[in-house]
Amino acid sequence: IGLTGTPVPNNYLDLWGQMRLIDDGERLGRSFHHYKQTYFQQADYMGYSYALRPGAKETIDRKLADIALTMLGDDWLDVPTCESIDIDVKLPPAGVKEYKKMEKELLIELEKSDVIALNAATLAGKLLQITSGAVYDDQRGVYQVHDAKIEALKKLRKKHGKEPILVLCSFRHESARVLEAIPGARMFDEKDLGAWQRGEIHTWCADARSLSHGLDGLQKSCRIAVWMTLTYSNETYIQTNARLIRTG
Repeated sequence: IGLTGTPVPNNYLDLWGQMRLIDDGERLGRSFHHYKQTYFQQADYMGYSYALRPGAKETIDRKLADIALTMLGDDWLDVPTCESIDIDVKLPPAGVKEYKKMEKELLIELEKSDVIALNAATLAGKLLQITSGAVYDDQRGVYQVHDAKIEALKKLRKKHGKEPILVLCSFRHESARVLEAIPGARMFDEKDLGAWQRGEIHTWCADARSLSHGLDGLQKSCRIAVWMTLTYSNETYIQTNARLIRTG
């Protein structure tokens, strides 16, 4: 028996491994390469991403219909409607300058060579760090650029008084800056879950990957999650939000 809230967090390619464990390849085959070639087509020039061929989704669904059961939370769970609120944060001049400089280096790197995946990913990560307010240098030192997101968080913290808020960060320097800026804020540790449920921690800072799966009870005192920097992983995003959007 395989149980998962997000069986296709990225796309239908993710189904093969799960089904291979359950039916030993009876329905989707024993070879991932064959599965990919049969049901998917290359979606970009470099071959980094694949998309379903026309009609492939329906074919896969039929093959799994006798062994898979889908129960949607909207149909079965009595939970309040979730509201997603985008808060615009203007990058200050210093941040804009650093961002444009790094963006230019990324474009130059892309033009230089076809083999750019590693360097491009590194530079894209640095762009994301700059928007967060600080960036690691080559020696893993932290270079602070701005406090725009921190100031926005302070306003949210003031607006909601002492109500517990889960603050989700993508970088250690981001978490450190949140802990320094918000008096009483604490870093996530599962052993403090009881204190969190009693409302004794008003700001809990965490890397989403450390609590996105298998943890229950955050919702007992908290209804607000603040994403300081979003993750690239759709599964991590959905599962982390599901720590609060759940019964109890």
